[in-house]
Amino acid sequence: KDVTGWQMQVATLVNRGAVVDAALAVERATTALPPDVVHGLVGIIGPDRLTGPLLASSVPGKAGKTVRDVLSHSTHEGVRRLANPAVEEK
Repeated sequence: KDVTGWQMQVATLVNRGAVVDAALAVERATTALPPDVVHGLVGIIGPDRLTGPLLASSVPGKAGKTVRDVLSHSTHEGVRRLANPAVEEK
C-alpha cells in the first residue's frame, strides 16, 4: 500500500467513527512507512479523537477506555509515543 492508500484508509475509518480501527491501521502502517508519514496518519485521527471514549463494541473489554488508552499499550514504540506526547521540555 502506498502513502495515499494508507491516508485514505485511515480517513475513511475515522469518518465512519471507527477511530480504534484507524489507530490499528496506523499501527500496521508503522512497519511500512517512515515516522513522519505515520505522524501524519495520526494527525488524520486528530488529538481530540484520541481522548474520546471508545465505543464499548469496538474493542472487547475496553469499555470506558479512551482511544489514547488503547494506543498507549501498542506494541509499536512510535504509536505509543504518539499516544503519549512527551511532556514539553522546560
